[in-house]
Amino acid sequence: MDRCLAGETTAWSELYQMCHPKLLTAVRTLLGSAGQDFSLVDEIAARVWYGLVKDGGSLLSRFDDGRGCRLTTFVSSIAKREIKQLLRSEKRRMSRERKASRSEIQREMPLSALTADFQEQFLDKLTRSERTYFDSVLVAPAGADEDRAYSPDNRWQLQHRVRKKLEAFLTDRE
Repeated sequence: MDRCLAGETTAWSELYQMCHPKLLTAVRTLLGSAGQDFSLVDEIAARVWYGLVKDGGSLLSRFDDGRGCRLTTFVSSIAKREIKQLLRSEKRRMSRERKASRSEIQREMPLSALTADFQEQFLDKLTRSERTYFDSVLVAPAGADEDRAYSPDNRWQLQHRVRKKLEAFLTDRE
């Protein structure tokens, strides 16, 4: 170890030859059924070796054989940490992807595809005048001139309030 910390490349090679087979076995065991994926096992092992080598071997310098721990056990504990870190990052990635795909699906949903919760969670929250405006102007068939019944200020106010409630409804669905 002292030779590794001194920067001897042959010492690192010897350390690798001594510990790598046991590291691979430990990683396979720690991964359980996922240990059958050799590329995942190699990825974890590579992360462990990188962790040992980076910063001039600062992680390796933490090993103290006086504590009654074997070097291979120390290296396996690093592998365990790397596995936990990888699994957490994969879980976060999958969560972000699910959320992104869910919001894409919802953005592409036409108004006619909204279900009964549209009635319960949006339309029922509109005031009587907002609902009348929504039905007679916003979702009226093309060419309907119902918006003439509203003054420009009143039209703007109703449209603004309905839009805010609709945005809140759609945001809650994400």
